Amino acid sequence: GIEPTLKHVYETLKEKEGYQADGLALLMPTSPTRQTFHINEAIDIFIDKKADSVLGVNETLANHTPYWTLIRQPDGRVTLFDGQPLKKILTRRQDFPNKCYARSDLIYVLRPDNLYDPERSNIYGDQVELYETSTIYEVDINTPEEWEDAEIKFQRLQKKNGAA
Repeated sequence: GIEPTLKHVYETLKEKEGYQADGLALLMPTSPTRQTFHINEAIDIFIDKKADSVLGVNETLANHTPYWTLIRQPDGRVTLFDGQPLKKILTRRQDFPNKCYARSDLIYVLRPDNLYDPERSNIYGDQVELYETSTIYEVDINTPEEWEDAEIKFQRLQKKNGAA
């Protein structure tokens, strides 16, 4: 997990630089389409909502929500994610009871105290706020194919922002 690394950075800043941060912004290197305004907006939410953390997210595509996710049970039966029979599947996404979100790894802003939670060191805390962004900025590079997808998104962003 990332928590030990964040603790190390926080403690080093405190001990060696005499700086005690009220919040930490985690910027994953696998999200290179992040823009400055994303950082500013996430920090604003963190401050305004007095959140324990703010997570960059995108709304989950219908086919990737738990409502349409299938699993194979130990006995071999295929069910919905919650164990309900497949015949109970919601046939229209408009009937989903809630919007679903996926972490985009675009940005995390968190209170350092979360890292010292006695139950479990974590980046989330109790009061979590979501920072929803456009999927045009969602890039997670872990494979050569994802690198190719990222290049396409960079080209789209350049066109959108008027760059040559």
